[in-house]
Amino acid sequence: MIKSVSVNNPDADIVFHVIVDETVSKKFQKQLCEVVINNDRHVVDFLLFDETIFNTFPQIGEIKAHVTKATYYRLFVDRMLPVDIEKVLYLDCDVVVDNNLNKLFETDISNYAVGCVTDMSEAFHEYNRLGYDSKLGYFNAGVLLLNLKYWREHHVADDFMNIIINHPEKIKLHDQDVLNIVFCKNKLTLPLLYNVQNGFLWKPQYLQINYDKYQNELNDAIHDGAIIHFCSEIKPWHKDCDHPLREIWFKYFKETRWRNRRLKRKITRSLRTIIGDFLRKYHLRKSKYDEFYCPYVDL
Repeated sequence: MIKSVSVNNPDADIVFHVIVDETVSKKFQKQLCEVVINNDRHVVDFLLFDETIFNTFPQIGEIKAHVTKATYYRLFVDRMLPVDIEKVLYLDCDVVVDNNLNKLFETDISNYAVGCVTDMSEAFHEYNRLGYDSKLGYFNAGVLLLNLKYWREHHVADDFMNIIINHPEKIKLHDQDVLNIVFCKNKLTLPLLYNVQNGFLWKPQYLQINYDKYQNELNDAIHDGAIIHFCSEIKPWHKDCDHPLREIWFKYFKETRWRNRRLKRKITRSLRTIIGDFLRKYHLRKSKYDEFYCPYVDL
């Protein structure tokens, strides 16, 4: 992700603020800095997160134990960054940037808490559980343009903590639910091309968003996506990933020190799976993407 941002924004002064815990060694930090070593206008700044903040959050991890506490780090970014930083672009580590980000970063969000992109399953979220009208929609938290000045002035971290501590029954998708609950009326919806999720590539009959509403944006996202978000459980760095835009990820992966690293499979394969992979390789059986994904995606 960092390499892709650096490659596509060579003339911008960029600081990558990477939030880590004590398990990320100095060796690994040095290796990550080497990702942007080709551009002296790009630097990596590491912020050590104090996990004692979570001591009063006993509910974290109980709903989905496989999700780590790290997903909640972004809720405290306004407290971790210097007060003179009033606006940042948050990117999940499973995205790649395939275009210049100037236009996105210059988007005026002065009257909003966040700039965000509709979630690929917007029509299927449980709005009764979340506690607000479905007309307000639901956004994906993988790409967020954050107005930190607004966050500090409105003490939104206190609102986050109130939801987590006092209303854990509202939380299913962890910090993403928290952000949607708190910002349901204080968000600026960005074009879909700034967070191209897997579900945007499905054929119209399988979409979980309103096709009539987003038709033009979906077309732009598929053909001119600026940020590709590999949000399924199986990622491009897994050998068994068959996402149709996987090669975009590899384009930037090959420019890093890990280019020769062998990929591992995400799931243990049964004999049936091995046979299925063989048949799909030689076009004797359709891939799930043949059925669900738009046929005009360039593979």
